[in-house]
Amino acid sequence: MSIKTVVIGSPLAGTSVLFSILDVLASVGRDWEMLHGMPMKAPVFQVSLRTADGAPYWDVNGR
Repeated sequence: MSIKTVVIGSPLAGTSVLFSILDVLASVGRDWEMLHGMPMKAPVFQVSLRTADGAPYWDVNGR
């Protein structure tokens, strides 16, 4: 069973910071095992990026 996790994005947060958080959470149970030749586990976190108002995410640079 995976843990449903939401990262809240806002224009004031840098995109690289938000995507770094998404990447770190997605790597749990995968990267360490892969580096050590062990079988990968099922994803621990089911991560999504959302905004507080449900609108599409736009960063401070307009992406």
